Amino acid sequence: MTYDDFDTMFDDDFALQDTYAQYIMENCQGERGIGNGDMLIEAMESGYLYEEFRDDYIASRENA
Repeated sequence: MTYDDFDTMFDDDFALQDTYAQYIMENCQGERGIGNGDMLIEAMESGYLYEEFRDDYIASRENA
């Protein structure tokens, strides 16, 4: 899977976006305060941890 393939899939798959939200919550480690849903949406819209999530997701699919 290429980055472009992932980006296309991410845009079309709500479940993957939900997984991204969960990834942010599990990996922000106090770096960015996420106190409510609005703050989480803002983090997602700004692409916070997106590259890390994409790399992790692609690696997990290649190792499966």
